[in-house]
Parts: sequence; C-alpha cells; structure tokens
Amino acid sequence: MAVADAFDAMTSERSYKRAVPFRDAVNTIIVDGGTHFDPKVSRLLLTSFGMYPPGSVVELSDKSIGVVVSSGGEDLLRPVIMIKVNPDGSLSDALRLLDLKRSELRIQRYLGWEGKRAL
Repeated sequence: MAVADAFDAMTSERSYKRAVPFRDAVNTIIVDGGTHFDPKVSRLLLTSFGMYPPGSVVELSDKSIGVVVSSGGEDLLRPVIMIKVNPDGSLSDALRLLDLKRSELRIQRYLGWEGKRAL
C-alpha cells in the first residue's frame, strides 16, 4: 500500500503542491525501490502500467511513431504500439499493432502525451 500511496501522492494535484509528471513518479519508485520501497512491490506496481503507459507517444528505432495501447506486462520496456507514422514519415492509413516483445524494434524516444491528438 505504501508504494501505491506514494505514487498517488506524487501524481495527484494538491492544494499545497503540483502533481509531478508520470515519468518522474515512475523514476522515483524505481530509484527508491530497495531503500524506501520494497523492490518486489515496486516492480508489481510498475508492471501494472509499464514504463510507457497506454496513451504515451513513442518513436521507435526505425523512426516510426506510435501510441502505446497496452503495457509490456513483465517486460516494462516492450509494450504494444499502434503505429501512426511510418518510418518514411507518412501517416499510416491501416491499423497496425506492433508487440515489441515480438519485434527487433525498440523504443528510441519518449515523445510524451502532448502529440497524441495530432496523430
């Protein structure tokens, strides 16, 4: 409960403080796992939403861009991506889901949430 409570406190807007970005809260949980938090419990919380939660916009190693649609489960770095921009920069006109656990491609860059509506 302590790990989930700390994560909620960090990511929630309060009258006395602003919410920290999701990625910063995840980083805190990772860094403090083993010192402030039980590492097994920390990993369990992080696997529930992954390092790249659904809605995150990412650039892959082939320069394609997509939106995370499902977390990677136990593999925090390999979620399922819906490709929206092809490697050549053209918009994808077909629904293409890519499970990074079954691909040689990797997430090269986290682009945030801001560009999601434009895709």
